[in-house]
Amino acid sequence: MNSTDSGIECRTLFEKLHLLSDQQLDILLGTNLFIAVLNAVVNFIVVWLIVITKQYTNTSLRLTMYMSISDFLVGFVSQQMLTYFILKARSYISCEIQVLCQYILYIFPHMTGFFVGMVALDRYCRVKYTNRYNEIMTFKRQTIGIIFIAMLAILNCMVLISGIFSGNWLVALVGIQPLDMSFVTMDIVLYWRSITLMKEHMRNNAEMKNFSIDAISFLVVNRKARRQMNVWKEHILGPDKNAKCTAANNQKSADSTHVDV
Repeated sequence: MNSTDSGIECRTLFEKLHLLSDQQLDILLGTNLFIAVLNAVVNFIVVWLIVITKQYTNTSLRLTMYMSISDFLVGFVSQQMLTYFILKARSYISCEIQVLCQYILYIFPHMTGFFVGMVALDRYCRVKYTNRYNEIMTFKRQTIGIIFIAMLAILNCMVLISGIFSGNWLVALVGIQPLDMSFVTMDIVLYWRSITLMKEHMRNNAEMKNFSIDAISFLVVNRKARRQMNVWKEHILGPDKNAKCTAANNQKSADSTHVDV
């Protein structure tokens, strides 16, 4: 794939495809198509299920839906561009088209990665601030976060493509690595904290359940014990005075009723 008629090298991902053998291109093409179709179908099903069940009003599921849409575009757009360039590996494509396509190819994977970070933050807030979650993760804040992620992905890819195209890999790496690594670190920490908090909640709920069962058992056993003590007391000491009076009064009432009849 020659980038220009004069043979000037075009520094893009696609420029080196012509160096691969036909067998390598076939393997790359088959793998890319398989992953692209699987990616697009799975994420389409996720979005379709959320929409058809009208679960998009749920804040967490709405984020999942947006992430699935972005991931769907990875398979439907980005990976199809790669497929096109693999098929055109032996043909001439202008450098400008290569740069533009590589820019579009990078946007959606980065956007999906940033959405994973936002979903991790949502999971952490839902577990950590259960009672205040609806106040923290409002629709307005979520919309602002989605727009911010989209703009961040666009700017991030602009820095990456500018660095690659100019041949300055230092600019490309310095421009995207800190941000990408920050999101990866944030994902790991937030998911780890969410799992830890979830285990603590489950353990506390189990302890509360056991405490309730023990308290009920104690009350039942204590009530039975009091009854048994009263039986022993009456057996050993005889009925108490109040019990005798009550029995006598009941007997008099019964006799009076019998005489009247």
